[in-house]
Amino acid sequence: MKKRVIARWPLTIEERLSPEEVGPVLVTTPLGEAMLAAIGRENAAWRVLRRGGLVRVLVKGRCSLRRELVEEEWGQRVTFPGDLERVMPSFKGHLLIDADQAVWESDHAR
Repeated sequence: MKKRVIARWPLTIEERLSPEEVGPVLVTTPLGEAMLAAIGRENAAWRVLRRGGLVRVLVKGRCSLRRELVEEEWGQRVTFPGDLERVMPSFKGHLLIDADQAVWESDHAR
């Protein structure tokens, strides 16, 4: 019997996603890295999975990103949602976004 390929790249145990984990997938540009650093400053328990030019950020339950922290990391003015959308091709969870912050929440946290 032939093996079925479920994913292009097999996931390691560390890469398996929990249903409670949420967060963005960011392009690894300087702005994307600034957002990654800001997320790390704001969320105590988080993990990062890097795949090529993308980085998946995962936080259990709720992941938040404040514009002001991104601006501190980036050193330039940032506009939400526009600048976030430029470097976020995907995300996991329910996204709530306004001019000052983005929040990803799991069904379990709502």
